[in-house]
Amino acid sequence: MAVVKPGFDGLNGDSARMTVHPRRAREIARTRQDILEAAARAFARNGYQAVTMQEIAREAGYTAASLYSYFSSKEEILTGLAELVLHEIQSVFDQPIPANIPLREKLLFLFERQLELARKRKEIAGLVHMGVVAAGDHCDLHRERVDLLAEFLRDHARPGELGGVPPEDVAMMLNGLGATYFLEWLHREDDVWLKEKFTQALDVILRGLRSPG
Repeated sequence: MAVVKPGFDGLNGDSARMTVHPRRAREIARTRQDILEAAARAFARNGYQAVTMQEIAREAGYTAASLYSYFSSKEEILTGLAELVLHEIQSVFDQPIPANIPLREKLLFLFERQLELARKRKEIAGLVHMGVVAAGDHCDLHRERVDLLAEFLRDHARPGELGGVPPEDVAMMLNGLGATYFLEWLHREDDVWLKEKFTQALDVILRGLRSPG
């Protein structure tokens, strides 16, 4: 059976609607991901503004003409990177968390998963945390991360663990904290340091939330 993909025909973004067979759809998805990962490496190495579509094509092992069959511009590639990151971040939050542990341990559990993803996607993680991949036309990564974290807190915080502070506010604190430490981690590449500092800061926040006003 064919798969109907509205708004994207697998070769360029101009067609409003086209039928793509499943095998071809998988090939297109793999090729697009190869190009996105190559672009992330090139952007991280030389900077977004300096990189050309021809350089991305060389990094990915394609001709420039082939590259334009999948992405029409650097801006479209940047949006694709943002969508890839968002999809993988969502998958981290979708994984089950043990229910019978305190919020602190749940957040550290989530932190470990995010660190694993950052290791896997280091070039893209660098672009995200340095602000290169930010808000596309339909994808605000910062807002999405805060929303995912707020939902996580609503689902997993026990009564009193947030001290009456709205989950959205705590999510913004934790998101800002995490972004700051991950940015430093990109330079240090020291997982032990990152976990120690994040745990220390998390304890300060949680103690403050539990303290009477």
